[in-house]
Amino acid sequence: MVIVGMGELGSVFARGFLELGHPVYPVTRKQQVSEVVEAAEQPELILVCVGEAELGRVLADIPASFKDRVGLVQNELLPRDWLRARIEQPSGVVVWFEKKPGRSVHIVLPSLVYGPKRALLLRVLDRLSIPARELADDELPFELVSKNLYILVHNLAGIRHPGTVAHLWAEHEAFARAVAEDVLTHQQALLGIPVDRVRLMQRLHEAVAADPNHGCAGRTAPERLRRVLTQADELGLELATLRSIAAP
Repeated sequence: MVIVGMGELGSVFARGFLELGHPVYPVTRKQQVSEVVEAAEQPELILVCVGEAELGRVLADIPASFKDRVGLVQNELLPRDWLRARIEQPSGVVVWFEKKPGRSVHIVLPSLVYGPKRALLLRVLDRLSIPARELADDELPFELVSKNLYILVHNLAGIRHPGTVAHLWAEHEAFARAVAEDVLTHQQALLGIPVDRVRLMQRLHEAVAADPNHGCAGRTAPERLRRVLTQADELGLELATLRSIAAP
């Protein structure tokens, strides 16, 4: 197995693969993905665990003959991200657990596994006692947007109102809903097809109820906001509530 990005998430998967007896080849920031892939000869999976900002660069460095073995675990992920890199059908995990430095894995909801290597990824998560289920291909767009909605709403709204997700919805519900509407507009434009807003909001509230003490804005929240607004400019989207967060 080749794992690109040995941060907290990459380290979790590395441990799982090693416990199953799979040799792991890590790729650090100072290494080229292509060089490590060649050294690993015929890796079964190239699991990309870098942050969203680095994803395009990393996918571009994966040799074309290995792009059918790519696995993805990023937030803010949509099909256009892998199609731009000429990856037709990646494997991956919609990650609903959290791993912070010095802390054990924290589960929010069962994670969702998809793609050609789904059986392998399910075995790894089972080995790590992380709940997960297989995702049908037609469920993937909804589930990606669902996770993106959770991440973006709480990070972006949390810039204005820091605290827990439960506190945000209890004390600032109107603002949180306005942020959610903008995020859904943004996600629908990126996805290129209509999204089920009612069902997505229901899933959002299920996740909030499952982990009410989860913190809102993390250290990457300002970067996420800049990324969303840059994409909004490219797509010609207004997103007035999100722009108000960025305003001085």
